[in-house]
This record gives sequence, C-alpha cells and structure tokens, in this order.
Amino acid sequence: MTSSTHRLTALAYFRDRCHFPMSSGPYSVGSVDLATPQVFFRLYYPHQFHASPQAKLQMLQDNHRKWTRWLPEPEYATAYLSFKYSRQLPAILGKAFQWLAWDPYLPNIENASLVSQSGGEGNGLEKLPLIVFSHGNGGCRTTYSMVCSEMASKGYLVAAVEHHDGSASIARALGGDGQLEWVLPRVVVGEDYEVRNDQVCTRARECQTVLDVLQSLNQEKQDGVVKKPFDPRDAFSLGSLYQRIDLEGGVAIAGHSFGGASTIKALMAKEGELFKAGFCFDSWMFPIREEAPDLAIVGKPLFFINYEKFQWRRNLQTMRNFERPLPDSIGVLARPSSVSSSACPPSSSLPVNSQSSTNVITIKKAIHYVATDLPLVLSSSYLKYPLGILEWLSSLRFPRFRSGSSSSLPAYSPHGDSSSVSDEKTPLGPLDGLALSIDLFTAFLGDCFHSRTSKEDHETRHNLFHKVADNRAYLIHGTRFLDVEPKSGSE
Repeated sequence: MTSSTHRLTALAYFRDRCHFPMSSGPYSVGSVDLATPQVFFRLYYPHQFHASPQAKLQMLQDNHRKWTRWLPEPEYATAYLSFKYSRQLPAILGKAFQWLAWDPYLPNIENASLVSQSGGEGNGLEKLPLIVFSHGNGGCRTTYSMVCSEMASKGYLVAAVEHHDGSASIARALGGDGQLEWVLPRVVVGEDYEVRNDQVCTRARECQTVLDVLQSLNQEKQDGVVKKPFDPRDAFSLGSLYQRIDLEGGVAIAGHSFGGASTIKALMAKEGELFKAGFCFDSWMFPIREEAPDLAIVGKPLFFINYEKFQWRRNLQTMRNFERPLPDSIGVLARPSSVSSSACPPSSSLPVNSQSSTNVITIKKAIHYVATDLPLVLSSSYLKYPLGILEWLSSLRFPRFRSGSSSSLPAYSPHGDSSSVSDEKTPLGPLDGLALSIDLFTAFLGDCFHSRTSKEDHETRHNLFHKVADNRAYLIHGTRFLDVEPKSGSE
C-alpha cells in the first residue's frame, strides 16, 4: 500500500488484500450501513485525524483486517453482470467476475468510531456537513466509493443511498420482520417516461428520507428504528451522531447519471428545504424532461460536471433549463481578484454559454463511468484482459472506433498547471477525469458552505472559479457545444 494517494492510479496489494487507493484528506474514513423499513444507505464519515499521510497510512495498515469490501456480498458481483446484460445469470459467473476483479477492499475502517469533537490543536470536528449521494442506473451504495471516501476524508458525512426503485443492480432492504431482503432490478423496455419519472420521484423521496433519518439521529430520536445490519458487535454508536450534523449550515445532495436527475428532483422539491445545493455528475435528464421548466424556477445552487462521450443534444437541451452564469448559480461566490476578467467576467456581463464560466462544465472526451469506481477496477485487475480482447475484436469490426494513443496532455494536476496546453490535444484519461471531478466537487462545496470543517482545508482550498479557469484546457463550457450552427447565406 503506497502513500501516494492524491492521484488515482491503480489497485494495489497490502499483504493478502487488494485495495483501492487511500483517500487524500487528513482524516481516515469509517463506514457503516444503516437501514430503516424505508431506506438503506452507507454512511461514510471521518474517523480519525492524522498529522501526516504517513501516519494515516500506518494506522490503516495496522487495521487492514477491518477494511471494507468493495463488493459487500457475492450477489453484487452477479448483479453487476446481470444488469449489464439484462438477464439473470448463474452465480458462478458472478464469482468469476469477483475473482477477475481481485475482490478489492476499501482502505476504510468498517464500523469505526466517528471522529471526536475535540481532537487537539483544532483537529476535532464539532459539526459535520452532510452530503446525500444518489447512484446511477445499475449502481449501488459502493459504486462511488472513491468519491464518497474522498469527501469523508475531508471532513464530510456522506450518505450513499441504495435505491429501491429497481434502478440498482441489486439492493438491500429491511423487511417488516427486521430481516434483510433483496430488491431486484426492474426491467424497463425503451424510453418510458412515465416509468422513469415514477422512479425518479421514488429516488427523490428516498434521498429526503435519508436526510430525515440523519436529522432524527442528530436530535437523538432513534426510537430503535434505525438498524445496523452489518455491525453485529455494535461497534459504531448511533449516539455519536447526536448534535454532530451541520444541518443549519446546509446539506448538499449529489448524484451520477440517474442520480443527477434525482439530485435535481430532490433539491427543487418543496419537501427538500434542508437541501441547499446540488452537484450533478453527468446527469441523465430524461426522467425529469417534461417537468424541468417548473423545477428550474427554484433558484438553488446547482453545478453540472458532464462527460462528453455521454452527452447528446436532447439531454443538454433539458439541462439548459438549469443553466446559469456561475456567479448567479452559486450566490455566495465573488469573483476572485487574482483571476483575470477574461477568464471570469463579472456576473452582470457573463452570458449563459459563454466560453467563460457557467454552472455546466463538460470534461472533454470523458466517458460516462468516470465518476464511478469501475474504470479503476476494470483497468488494473484481471478484468482488463477479457475487456482488452473484446476491445480488439471491436476495433477489427469498427476500425474508426479504435482507441488512440495515450494522452498527449500532462497528467492532471490538482494545482491546474495547464495554461500552455492546446485545447486541440487529447484530454484526460478516466482516472484523471475522476480526480478533476472530485476537485471541482470539493471547490463547489467549499464555496457554497463557508463553514468548512477543517481550518487548514478552508485556508488552502481553491475557489471554484480558480479550478475552472486553471483547468480550462480540459473543459467545455455550457450546453450548446453540440448545437449545429446554421450555415451562412454567403461564402
């Protein structure tokens, strides 16, 4: 297990355990699964402050037997494949997938204690800002473990919902008898708006219910309703959440793909008063297409980070309802004096879809799964070999889709040293795209909620304007980059 964790590289081994990279924040991460009869979710949270990455690394190595599995149960491996091919597959194929993927662990401590309120030298966290995270179609509560763990390592509580609308590859649920049950995926044929809109309404309600559950725990109103199905030794104390969640400072909601539509639906709903800001990773807008104009009336901070290879004109047209100049979309922002006016003009002169700053940013050439853990698992485990063969066969049949050479851009730097890079070159790979996405997510939350948890992070964080401007070589601004320009009447 290496200590170079700020950039996402590959799966690695420590002793007998394959594992994901360590998160980059100053806190080690704990996780616990929580359930009520209505919702099931995983809570990622800061566990312990560490003065250096080396100290954090040593603690994690000493506790490697307590790490959490990326595939919580074998059924999830089979479910990923079954969802992909829209049919029930034998469990033996799931076991093969699990073996080929190296059955990786997350270097997070399962059911660890919540970070103390006073850790000495200002390292404790009195109030923890909350993020509710909604997965995409075919995902589950661990599909975005790198994003969720990264934010938890920076002092956030992250509640990753496992949705019961049939859009998860498979999901756990707490039955009426208190026993765990399986929720199987729902097969949807074609583009059925009524079905998808019904699903997104269910998803938004579940996000709100998760918030209600955590609000209740914050007020110590458990009443025995909240269960910890995978904590038989009662290691994590629900009472530790009492008055620890920063509900007054604002709660953020985020999601990928179908989760992006769920984010918008929950953020803009009348019931979601505590949701103050939303962040959408490559949103699939179809489930809210018809109600988008009405939802857009609610003026809450909202930011879209898209991946170019997934987006199409109709999807962007729906997204356009929510597009705003960046200063208007995030009301607490002020234009930093160190950024040139050409990069970030004042809000009064910033047109929507200008090549400056809007709340819709697209990473060039990026694939839809950048926000998930899948690119890292698929590229660095045994799965890369069968996938490589399939890609080779595909390139023989469809040579125009053959992959190009490795990126001609330098590796993504969190400090945004890209001013001399041509916009015409091949942009970031999936893992660097994920790192940039996480940095933009962090900057967005830092700018929306000034009451940050870590004094050091608050003083050193980059403003979202800086992040967007510094990485302009990798980005496309606005929603109109796929629009066809009308031809001029004269040559």
